[in-house]
Parts: sequence; structure tokens; C-alpha cells
Amino acid sequence: MEHLTATVEAHRPNQVWRFRKADTLWTILKTDKGICKGIIQFEPKAGDLLRMEGTWTVSTYNGEKEFNFKAVTMEVITDPRALLHYAVSITKGLGPAAESDIYFTFGDDWKNHPELEQIGGMNDKIRFQWQETLKRLENQESMAQAIAFLIEHGCSLNLAQIAWNRWLDEVIPIVQRDCYTLASLPNYGFCHIDDSIRDAFGITDRDPRRLDACVLYHMKLCVEKGDTLVLWDDVQEAVAGYIPGAKQVFPVSVKRLVDEEKLIRIDGALGMELFLALPGLYRDEMQIWEWVKTIGDSGNARP
Repeated sequence: MEHLTATVEAHRPNQVWRFRKADTLWTILKTDKGICKGIIQFEPKAGDLLRMEGTWTVSTYNGEKEFNFKAVTMEVITDPRALLHYAVSITKGLGPAAESDIYFTFGDDWKNHPELEQIGGMNDKIRFQWQETLKRLENQESMAQAIAFLIEHGCSLNLAQIAWNRWLDEVIPIVQRDCYTLASLPNYGFCHIDDSIRDAFGITDRDPRRLDACVLYHMKLCVEKGDTLVLWDDVQEAVAGYIPGAKQVFPVSVKRLVDEEKLIRIDGALGMELFLALPGLYRDEMQIWEWVKTIGDSGNARP
């Protein structure tokens, strides 16, 4: 695997994609180093620096070299002088002269002078563009810090980027409260978090968050199969298969999840045993049933 740092170039105004598949996020990007292809979870802008890991290949379409990346993240510049050069380069209306004036006036402390109050030749439009650039730098820095935090705690780069896309600046506190929240992301589940990530967050075998996450994981699997109501005993048996000794504390977990409105307990449903359901799906089913009954009562029901 090779590493490549490249600058994203615009394909057309306000668009960097040459091609982007909506369902898989497989993307073709134009950069200053050539065409780059792969799955990218976030949306870069023209001028962004990307650090990619992959291999150079030859295109079967036109015979040109292209970089197929397996992992990609935003490259964050930490040197103040280099960061200023980058910031000016992505700000419409600014050039080398303004860059020199800004650094001569403020030095490495330039980020603490967002209004550029002592710099001449700055009209309202340019100042607005500069404010947008500063927001962009702040977002890139936050993203890099969050992804670095998640990777340090056992997440893959792909999982870290998906988590950032879902929760943005809230991702670190959300995952710190309960790393099993990551199991709600596409293509990831309880076992992935339980096997390779929970230890980094200090979650022991007997941590209540572990048991609760396992219960919700099994409920999610049942829903994906088409079940709205799931037998209590079935869930209990399944969870015990993941966590030894779970049967004894399973009722406590269910009560906790019911109190948190993450689960619904249905006693004697359909004249049978205890059932469990996920709140959102259960409410949707009940609304449909009430609507059907209303139609039936009005005599407008169709066979």
C-alpha cells in the first residue's frame, strides 16, 4: 500500500465529483496528482488536502495512471505559516500579496484575528469569503481530532468517518457515554464493538451498557427479518448466547430499556407469552391498525 497526499480539484463549479455512486459512496475525484478512485464517507471541497492509502493502477478506460484508495482522510496542516498559505489559496479574492501582509502583521497568531482588521484592500465580499474559510478550517480540524480519537480507541478509519458523518461535533461525547452506540451505524453491529472497541472505553463484561446493547442488537436483527413483536424468551436465549449469565439479569436490562423508552414490553399479547418490541416500529404498526379499524367501522373497508 502506498500513501498519497493530494489536493482536490473542482470537476465543475461547486462539484468535485467526476462520479459518485449514491448507495456505496464509491467516487471518482480529480486531484493535482491525477484521478483518484474509492469509497469516501465525507464530502471534500475543491482545495482540500486528502491523505489516501492505496495503490497506483492503469485505467482500462484511457490507459492513464489512477490511484485506487482503500482509506482516505482529511490532511490537517498544523504549521501556522503553511496553514495560512492553504487558507489564502482557497479564499476567493486573496492572493500572495494578502498572504504576505497577513503574516507580516499577525505572524503565527493570524487565526486569532478573524476580521483581519489591519489589512487593506479587504472589501465586504472578501471578508465574507475569509470567514467561510475559517469555518472550513475549524470543521476540518474538528473532523481530524474526532477521527483520531476514534482510531486511537480501536475504530477503523471507515467506522470513524461514518461516525463523524452521523454525529459531527457530537461524536466524541456520544461515543464516550456509550461506545455501543457505534453499533447503530450501517454495516456495524454489537459483535464488532464488543470484540474490538469496548475495552478501550473501559466497558467490562458485567457493564450494564454491554447487556443493554446486546438486547437491542438482537431486537434489531429480528426487525430486519420482518418481526414486529419478539418473544421475551427468544430474546433472552439469544442474548445469553452472546453473554454468559445474561439470563439472570435480563429482566433488569429490559426494565432499564423500557424506562429509557428504547423498548416496549407487551404483557400477554395475543393471549400468549410476553413480547418485546422496538418503540418506533410498534407505534407505526398500531397507527396502521387504528386506521384499518376506522375504515372498517365506517363501512368503507374493501376486501
